[in-house]
Amino acid sequence: LTYSFGSICFGSLVQGAVSVLRWIISSGRKNRDETSSDNLCCGGLCFCIVDCLVNLGGDLLDYFSQWNFIYIALYGFSYVESGKAVMNLFEMRNWHLTARGSQSIITERLTSYVLGCVTFCIGIITGASVLIIERIITLRNPDPEFESYVFGPLPHWRIFAFLTGFLIGSVVSSIMMHVVKGAVNTLIVCWADNPKQLKEEHPELARKLRDAWEQAFPNSTPLDPPMLYGDG
Repeated sequence: LTYSFGSICFGSLVQGAVSVLRWIISSGRKNRDETSSDNLCCGGLCFCIVDCLVNLGGDLLDYFSQWNFIYIALYGFSYVESGKAVMNLFEMRNWHLTARGSQSIITERLTSYVLGCVTFCIGIITGASVLIIERIITLRNPDPEFESYVFGPLPHWRIFAFLTGFLIGSVVSSIMMHVVKGAVNTLIVCWADNPKQLKEEHPELARKLRDAWEQAFPNSTPLDPPMLYGDG
């Protein structure tokens, strides 16, 4: 539980500080817009620029933190060292954020889209399930005064029931999907860092994975160089 606890806490502290800074700037900009009729003056322009820069930096920090935490878990690096290590790995494999065409591998967000769709579908199914359960309970316990035994006199109770189920299902499934996303990211980092190990342990799977990868990203560096940090 306490493995690399300091690095994890430091990374969380940095992300929390950026979130607080975002909130302060957003609140200050909102208060200024409410109290000032001139939104095009120097102060409003400065708020806009700072807000844009902070949001951009926060988004980049959130994105790279998911890779940093993988290196912290695998090798016990500090937060800063893991950031440098993962960027060195992406550079060695020619996986650039600013690369064009098929080389921009780490900017692919297909996993997030798929898991987001799964989360949304689970939320809908959970909301519908709440309505079905409510109907079953009401039919078994008829109330002559109210249409719903569970929600009683609550107006628009069907909408409330569905949204409640949707919210609960979305939150719970989102937590689980983040675990799946972390596992996918970990697999990518481990494979990029030490492809030889996968080839030795699962040669057929490694061959299929490499063929599919080279077909999708023909301009990427072949995964033949030795591992960077793994111990085999």
